[in-house]
Amino acid sequence: MNSPERLAGDQRAVLQLILGQGRSYAEIAGMLSIAPDEVGARARAALDALGPPTTLSDAERGGIADYLLGQLAASDAGAVSDALADSPGQRAWARVVSSELGPLAADPLPRIPDGRAARVPPPAPDTHPTDPHPDARNHDDDTGAAPQPEPPADQPAGPRSSRTGGIVLLSVLTAAIIAAIVIFVVKPGGSSHKHPGRSDAVAAVSQKQTNTSASSSSQTTSASASASIVGQIQLAPPSGGGQVTGTAFVARQGSLRGLAIEAKHVPPTTTKPRTAYAAWLYNSPGDAVRLGYFSKGVSKSGDLGSTAELPANAARYRLLIITLQTGDTTAKTPGPVVLEGKLSQVSKSKL
Repeated sequence: MNSPERLAGDQRAVLQLILGQGRSYAEIAGMLSIAPDEVGARARAALDALGPPTTLSDAERGGIADYLLGQLAASDAGAVSDALADSPGQRAWARVVSSELGPLAADPLPRIPDGRAARVPPPAPDTHPTDPHPDARNHDDDTGAAPQPEPPADQPAGPRSSRTGGIVLLSVLTAAIIAAIVIFVVKPGGSSHKHPGRSDAVAAVSQKQTNTSASSSSQTTSASASASIVGQIQLAPPSGGGQVTGTAFVARQGSLRGLAIEAKHVPPTTTKPRTAYAAWLYNSPGDAVRLGYFSKGVSKSGDLGSTAELPANAARYRLLIITLQTGDTTAKTPGPVVLEGKLSQVSKSKL
């Protein structure tokens, strides 16, 4: 049984995207150009690693995993909830896993129901009562015979089937971050097609590096072995209130270090006046470096995302900030701060 910090990097990354950003298996699959089932397999493997040994079947554990991660349709979630209510063993395993997932979740996890009495057919008319004191019975987890105690969470069991063999598919997430450090642009309102140049702090990724990352995304783990997510920076409004939230994943491949920034509930950008979001490393208004502008505007959905390379001196800055800039000229100083996060959330050696 592992803690989230000791999970494999690809497993931890997919849990962070699901629980921290509210992503679905399908959305993550679209990011990586793989099948949603392959994303689900990585997520279930992560929960297997977090849970205690158990005799529960693969199907039972998989259903609980999808339920806790909010990936089920309402009818399927109801069926899993019913199974949890009927099975002390499933509830015990689910509660341990849920407690491990809690610190990663931005929103409350699905409720694990209490046990309930089994449905016992009514006695025939000539049957004498066998339980003259029904109030003394245990109505939680009643099996119709003797009360069944909850099994201990650490109850030993036979070996579980492995879900970790084969290609580590979610490891390509880190390679995708490295390969995709081409989204930021130099000027506000530009696009990666109209402005192929990058700002001074944005990645100058060689064609060789890009080809290596793209190749790893399709078939092999050679690039993912050297590309890994090494930390994350939680982003929040300076005032601490509101629904706006974000995360910046820090990825590293050799000497190349990058950020993948995801934010939700961000105010939409406008064309009159022209507004655009920009990312900065920040100490003070006079000591900040712009990583670049987000190449895509924000619609009413409020979703914002992009990637950028970290400069070699990133560790000397205190904050990563996301600002809303106004006008067509390239900003030299940060505008109003929408999100900020302390770089101290990641050790200096990893920046």
